[in-house]
Amino acid sequence: MIRNRNILTMSSFAAMFFLGVGSAIIGAASRNIGLAPDQIGLLLATQNIGFIVSVITVGTLSDSTDKARLMFAASLIIAVSFFFFYYKDSFILNLGVMLIIGVGIGGYEGAADAMLLDIHQRRESLYISVNHFFVTFGELMIVIYLIFLQMNWRASMVQ
Repeated sequence: MIRNRNILTMSSFAAMFFLGVGSAIIGAASRNIGLAPDQIGLLLATQNIGFIVSVITVGTLSDSTDKARLMFAASLIIAVSFFFFYYKDSFILNLGVMLIIGVGIGGYEGAADAMLLDIHQRRESLYISVNHFFVTFGELMIVIYLIFLQMNWRASMVQ
C-alpha cells in the first residue's frame, strides 16, 4: 500500500508539471509562432473554456470514479493534444487543439488534489503545496526551454 501511495503521489506531481507546461505553452511560444495578439487571446480563452468544463466534470467524477484512471485519461488527452499542437497551420484546427489541451489540464487539476487528499491522511497541505509547486515548475521549464535556448519552437515541441 505504501509503495502504491508513493507512485500515485509522484504521478500526481508529474501530472501537475505537465499542467504547467500546457498552460504556459502559448505565452512562451507566441512570438516564435508569429501569432497576432487577438489570436493569442482566442487560443487562451478556448483553452480556459476546456479547462473550466473539465475541472467541473472531473472534479464531480472524482467523487465516484478512480482518480488514477481519471488522471490517466487526462494524460492521454494531453499527449495527443501536444502532438497535434500547431502540427498544421490552420488556426481553427489549433483552436480545437487548445480546447483539448484545456480539457487535459483541467482533468489533472480536477483529479490530482482529490487523489492526494485520499491517500495522505496527515500533512495534506504539504502534499497539495508541493503538487502546485510542480505547476509553477512546469511553466518555468517551458519558458526556459523555448526562450533561453532560442530553439525553433516546432522542433522543440516535437522533441
